[in-house]
Amino acid sequence: MAGLTLRNVDRTSPWSSLGAWTREFDHLFDEMQSMISPLRTGRDVNIVNADCDIQENESSYMLTMDLPGIAKDDIEITCSGDTITVNAERKNENLVKDAKVHRTERYYGQIKRVFRLPEGVEGDKIQANYENGVLYLSLPKAEVAKPKKIEIGSGKGGFLRNLANKALDVKGSKTVNS
Repeated sequence: MAGLTLRNVDRTSPWSSLGAWTREFDHLFDEMQSMISPLRTGRDVNIVNADCDIQENESSYMLTMDLPGIAKDDIEITCSGDTITVNAERKNENLVKDAKVHRTERYYGQIKRVFRLPEGVEGDKIQANYENGVLYLSLPKAEVAKPKKIEIGSGKGGFLRNLANKALDVKGSKTVNS
């Protein structure tokens, strides 16, 4: 299962240049996992992963997945609990009967990606669009998950006294004035 991993990147850090290496190793291990996992679980070895980019802004997560040569009707997207699954099938319709095949480099068959959703994604409001072999998914954040700007008050003291007064007001007591 590929995880939806979202990280902050600090371009001023000496470690930020390792990001590309980390992504390459993650991709390598994902590929190794996809080769080994079917052997352990008995799943079909011919299911592969599609490449995907994940981005985030204040209101949503965006997944962009390359699915070239796949018809829109051959893509299925499901959201269940905290996971979203993309299943697709690239059909081999270019074979000529009785032709001798010298080389086949393009992949035909099942493609599957499973992502664990971060907390605060509204699964019932996920939108998908497919254009020119690229699948775009928009996963909106719930209001609770969106960052909120907090204004900083100014003035002399009284902050804690005001909090105490509000707490007493909530309990139904009179406010204390000094």
